[in-house]
Amino acid sequence: MESVEQAREVLSAAEEVVGSGTISPGFGDDDLDAAAAALSATRRALSERLTAGASDTDPARAVQIAALLVRSERAQAEVLDALLDRRAAKVLMVRDAVGRLRQAGSTAELIERAAAEAQYMGFDRILFSRIDHGFWLASSAYAGTDEGFAHTLIEVGLAHPRKLNGALL
Repeated sequence: MESVEQAREVLSAAEEVVGSGTISPGFGDDDLDAAAAALSATRRALSERLTAGASDTDPARAVQIAALLVRSERAQAEVLDALLDRRAAKVLMVRDAVGRLRQAGSTAELIERAAAEAQYMGFDRILFSRIDHGFWLASSAYAGTDEGFAHTLIEVGLAHPRKLNGALL
């Protein structure tokens, strides 16, 4: 991801100015939240360095720190834009999943679709259940590409229905 790589470059340059161990560029290639947090910490460290050394820092060093501050702001804007794009895409996926569920023509069809559509809401594994006469019963399941596991979830849930207590009813 380009914005994460840009963040790492800024963090590496800032590390040389601020000192070893102050800034941690250790985050995954897809971890936009960690990249944004690292850039915020970097800006704080650079600002402190600039403020603390205002009287005794040579002008060239102060310009270098100020330039890094600007680069870190720009990098963080890129990271936050990418994060916003990702979250907006997730919202659209959820909206589309809910729209498909609304098209169900019957309760049985809704129950059948619910588990599979929940994957678009950020879930990896889903067990959709119902309550019938005080008993919890499995209705449908989704487990990614492991359809066997999804079927097992339903079979086990139906073979061992749980009587719910009054607080859950």
